[in-house]
This record gives sequence, C-alpha cells and structure tokens, in this order.
Amino acid sequence: MQELLPDLIENSKAFYLTCAFPPVPAGSSVINRNLLSKFNPESFKVFTTKANINAKVEGFQDLEINRVFKSFYFSSRLNFYLSKAQINSAVNKVIKSAEKDKPEVLVGVFPDYYFLKITRDAAKELKIPFVAYLHDTISESAYGGKLYKDSLKLQDQVFEEASALLVMSDGMRDLYKEKYNVESTPLQHTYLEEVRNDISESELPQRAFWGGDIYGINLNSVRRVSNALRKNDYRFFFATGFTKDRFIQMNFDISNIEIGFFSKRNEYLENLTKSGILVLALDWPDESHVHRDELATIFPTKTPEYLAAGVPIIVHCPEDYFMAKFFKDHDCGFVVSERSEDAISNTISLIHSGQKEVVKKRKNALKAARIFNSERLAGKFKNVLKRVSESTWSKKINYDNL
Repeated sequence: MQELLPDLIENSKAFYLTCAFPPVPAGSSVINRNLLSKFNPESFKVFTTKANINAKVEGFQDLEINRVFKSFYFSSRLNFYLSKAQINSAVNKVIKSAEKDKPEVLVGVFPDYYFLKITRDAAKELKIPFVAYLHDTISESAYGGKLYKDSLKLQDQVFEEASALLVMSDGMRDLYKEKYNVESTPLQHTYLEEVRNDISESELPQRAFWGGDIYGINLNSVRRVSNALRKNDYRFFFATGFTKDRFIQMNFDISNIEIGFFSKRNEYLENLTKSGILVLALDWPDESHVHRDELATIFPTKTPEYLAAGVPIIVHCPEDYFMAKFFKDHDCGFVVSERSEDAISNTISLIHSGQKEVVKKRKNALKAARIFNSERLAGKFKNVLKRVSESTWSKKINYDNL
C-alpha cells in the first residue's frame, strides 16, 4: 500500500517556484526533490524551467509540473536579455494558475535570480504571502556579473517583503544577521535514506571519491587534494560528466584519476561506502572569482550523503568557512585549512593508518548525518508555511525551533 503523505498546506495549496527540479541534474534539484517528496503532490504545484530531458520525475508520477521558463545556452549577454524578456510572461502564467488553484503561499527558490523575482512579483500582484528559500546568497553570488545590480534590488525587496526567509545553513543565517541585520531560519539539505548504526569494519581502500563538477568555487583546492592523493598512491574517482581531456585543460595530473557517472542514486551511495576517503573542498578567496561571503557559506549538497557513508572525510578550505566550522564542531571529518599539498598528504597518511581518531570521526559522521533527517526538516518546512498561511508572519522572528 502506498504511503499516505501529509499535505504541505492543509486543505489548500502552495506554489513552489524553482529553476531546478528533476530530471534536471543539479544540487538544488536534489534538494527540492527530497523536500517535496515528503508531501502529498496534490497539495502543491511546481513551476520550473523547460527541460530538454526525456525522463520521468522519480517519485512524482502524479505531480503536475508547470514549465514556465526557458533556459538558453548562448553567449552570457544574449542569455541575459532572453531571460529577462521572459519574466513578465512567467509571472502572468503563475497568476493565471493562481486564479484557478487559489494558493495560500508562494515559495521562491534561489539560486536563480529569475525564479525568485517571478515569485516576488507574482505574490505582490496576487497580494498573497511568499517565502524565499535561499540555497545561496542573493547578491554575493551575483557579484561582478550582469545581474549584480538587479540582485541587490531584489535582495532588498525580499528582505522587506518576504513573510519568511529560509536559508540553507547556520552559516548563511549568521552571515545575514551580521551583515544585514536580517533574521532567517535554516532549512538544511534533506537526506532521505536511513542512516546506518555503525561504520563498516572492512579495510579502507586506497581510493578517494569526489561527487560533482569542478569549477570556480573549488578548482584549485580539488587540484591540491588530487596531487596529495597521487603522492600517497591513492586513486581519485570523480563522479562527474567531465572527460579526462577536461581535467587536462584544468591542469590536473590524470595518472591517478578515474571518471564515472551513476544514473541511479543507490549506485552512487554504494560507491561512497566503497571509498577510503571522501573529499570536500572550497577555494580560498584570493584564488576564486566568487565573492568571499558566498564561498564562506557554501555547504555542498553532497555533504549529508558523505556523512551517512561513515567513510573518512577530508575537508580542504579556510578555517573560517562554515563548512570547516561544521566539521570541527561535530568532530566528524579531517579539516585541512593549510593551503599545502604536504598538509593534505599528512592527513591522508593519518586516515590510512586507521588510528582511533579516524574511527571516532567516522562514527561522529553518522551522528551528524541525522541532523539532515528528512522527516524533521519536512515538518519544519510545513510549520513555516502553516504560520505564513495563517497569519501576517514576520521573518524578523527566528523560528529555528519549529
């Protein structure tokens, strides 16, 4: 018998607007899927991009998905103008649908400027509340780009008008409080699977694992880790769509690099447990074009999956980044905040030794993984929307204990 899922909003409906939703392969897509999969599909409606991917949306066979926005892949300048030209049309589509379904709340998901703006503009026209769910910082992530000025304006509007401000981590909450004096509520990544009770007793293989692409937030740090792994005779497996030629272009020594892609989630999770080291890395501010505050608050989507694998984790980034603080606070990984291949190499040797410290951190990782329990976080999300729909709810109050 199919599980009877609760409504996101009782006896009503919420509209969920996001640029990333399955089958689109993206970190935000995974986050959105995991969260919404805990609710009755009839209690919400998804508005997203037009995906040129012929695939079923796993877990959402009965969900009506409204694709109201087209993504383009021309020059950045042309993409900018083509995307801006679609905003009013998308807003009108949301309004027309709202006139039929009478939603009580709109949820706009960032990291996409356009979908957050569409949410804000539609909510203002409809005179119903909206919730901003931020997977990244708004203005900092646009710093130096064509959308920076527009993002500053939208950020001010969101801070002023949103009935609730949800952020991806405690790090984002602290940044927004310290920098803008704005209160927000963390709604972390959700992990759907059950977390194992204890670590595997099997000998750890000399194989490291990285899930995802390499780009402006992590290129230099991942390359340092790769070099240190090679010096310690470790293979480095990348679950990515990149080719080896692409790694050569990024100045990687590919002699120890392996590449693969997992179409099924269970295969991906199984490969995590078959690794000897899992790698998380972020670049230093002076080696990345990304704004320092954006780098410092990033908490990768794959982190809960890494923690739940019970395998040693290397975290290579500055010590004042939220990612480093999380792993230190929970004592669940090996943080290397020295920008040195030798320092990383020494940590690899320590992990390979299998000392008590390694075992302790692996067990603590399983405990930390439970922070991302999907039932708890889905309940928190539901409570936020309940408060928004029932009253004039103010984001100036931190509802972290919901």
